[in-house]
Amino acid sequence: MEYTVTVQNCRRPLAIVSVAILGGAFLTGFVGSAAQANDDQAEGIVDAVAAERGVFRTISGDPITVESDDHELGERVVTGVTGEETPVQILIQSSAIAEADRAKVEETVSAVPEPANLTFSEEPPGPVSGEIETDPLSDDPKDWEVVSVIAFTDSTASFAWPEKETFSVYEGDSLLGVSEDGLFVTPRLEPEKSYTFSMIAASPTARSSDDQVSTASRTITFQTFTGVASEDQERLIEPRTYQPWYNQYVHKTFIPDLRVGGLQCNLNHPFDEWHFGGDLRTYEFPAPETPWGVANYRTMMFVNVNWDNPAPHKMSWVKDVGSTRIYKNGNLDRTLYANMDSMTFHDAQANSSYAKIRLQHYGSNPGCALLDFEYSGAITYGETVEFYRSGTISVDGSRFRAPAHEMYGGFTPPNGSHTIWKTIARLPNDGFECLLGPLACSPGFYEQSASY
Repeated sequence: MEYTVTVQNCRRPLAIVSVAILGGAFLTGFVGSAAQANDDQAEGIVDAVAAERGVFRTISGDPITVESDDHELGERVVTGVTGEETPVQILIQSSAIAEADRAKVEETVSAVPEPANLTFSEEPPGPVSGEIETDPLSDDPKDWEVVSVIAFTDSTASFAWPEKETFSVYEGDSLLGVSEDGLFVTPRLEPEKSYTFSMIAASPTARSSDDQVSTASRTITFQTFTGVASEDQERLIEPRTYQPWYNQYVHKTFIPDLRVGGLQCNLNHPFDEWHFGGDLRTYEFPAPETPWGVANYRTMMFVNVNWDNPAPHKMSWVKDVGSTRIYKNGNLDRTLYANMDSMTFHDAQANSSYAKIRLQHYGSNPGCALLDFEYSGAITYGETVEFYRSGTISVDGSRFRAPAHEMYGGFTPPNGSHTIWKTIARLPNDGFECLLGPLACSPGFYEQSASY
């Protein structure tokens, strides 16, 4: 079961957190904020808000005895036992995205683009692939910000959201409860099961202004302990987390229509009927051969992380553009391909459990030129993608709100047999005038994720 909520076009955006579940077992018993738990329930539930600060205790205040702690910056896994000898696992995910990173991303969409020399080809220029060597990450905790905490036993779970705003929690379409203290707790879970929660809250701290579109979400995966002492003791020493061999991220832009008007790009022939060919499709999951295969998109950027690579880590990347088909009076007049030089990969960093990279994208329309200069705008976005080895991929970015955008996270298990794709974001085409930049259309911000 998977439940995702997307919020758009809101002045005070909603932030969304989805906690992914594989098993789909239905929750029973009490579900709600920490303040609503009774004394018996509080004894066995981890205080996930305190865990943000590195303090490990139950919500009743009883200390948790730590059995293992990997002290990883980015994704920290802690195991221990409560005073009642109940096994506990805590997953603390942090982000190394600094304000300087966000400033670089927002620069991409904050200024009106200047006319650029228009270069194109009549033959497909891609796909083009390469590698980027990662730089080491800071080992100073001050450079990291906790973005989520999930803590669980064999029968309880608690989730902390650093926003610390009131938020509602759903399973599917069913409202389970509301947290008023930044902590949500769920007793009476089933042993050795996986669960999904969707958490929705007013988020005044999300980046936005009155005329900017913002979409936010977060996804985390967890599985309860077995409740069998011998099996759980082994897990306390070697925590069980998902360890995909590869993680992939792909961002595609596409035009859903069969054809769209093109007169604005052919003003020197105003009495002819002009159109551009679209991709004639809706959102669709990546094909098994991604990033290779049919280019049913305007542009594509792809990143691969191999967690088995020794330091210094490298990330692989691929980029490509689809054909720009120009129709005159209903007939194909010419086919061109945009230049990919302004689709670039930057600032790659990684350690053994966390990696991030910044994508910058400026894709022009080779069919729109006047005196060899582009004047119709360009497909524009900038974003930072974060990879967590336990199975979460998060993206934080900004875009011109056209055409349609789709982003997916790929998870390849250790046997390498196949890749499982999860939706990170699907963002609509809000009008081709948005390609002209902020003077015509406000940018769109997004903070979303997927997990396996």
